[in-house]
Amino acid sequence: MDFHDAFKETLSRFDLDVVDLASATGLSVMRIGQFKNGQNIRIDNLQRLLEAMPPEAKKFMLLLVAEG
Repeated sequence: MDFHDAFKETLSRFDLDVVDLASATGLSVMRIGQFKNGQNIRIDNLQRLLEAMPPEAKKFMLLLVAEG
């Protein structure tokens, strides 16, 4: 699974709010929304998003990507 698809699934599964993630990461809501909708994101910004997620959500997202 692509990172943006895994991100979208993780947001839904864990009821994560894009506004909260934007606040925690310093990324704009628009940039996070663009990533959620399939645009590429820089690796450092992806890392910031992962670090802002609860540990269970981070693990879930990475497992989705790893499973393909």
